[in-house]
Amino acid sequence: MSEQASPSKSKSSKLAIKLVSNAAGGGALGLLAGAFGESVKQKKSILDPAVLRHPDTMGMFKSGIAGAATYTALEMVTDRYSTLPRDVNTVIKGCGSGAAFVYNMGPKIMSISCVGMAGLLVAIDKFN
Repeated sequence: MSEQASPSKSKSSKLAIKLVSNAAGGGALGLLAGAFGESVKQKKSILDPAVLRHPDTMGMFKSGIAGAATYTALEMVTDRYSTLPRDVNTVIKGCGSGAAFVYNMGPKIMSISCVGMAGLLVAIDKFN
């Protein structure tokens, strides 16, 4: 006799899968962007191990993971618990993910990235 999973457990696992898959996608895009930038700087192939292991490439990889995971986590929280208007939720998600993307560069850059990402997401949301 098999036991069915409770709805909350099933939903939790779906959210965890969404968070992990989006973080992996963000990391992949960060790695690609970092490797492309380094390959142009070093005039080497994008698949060269020296390019892929370069600290700047790895930094973009980590930033991609942090930004995507933060955006997804904030999206889950605002969708579930927030009673604020949609635009405010979009600003919260954009600001958090923008700041997480450049978390190692200091508070001034984090605030600039927060405002920039929030503005970009609100503009995209308005045109959809």
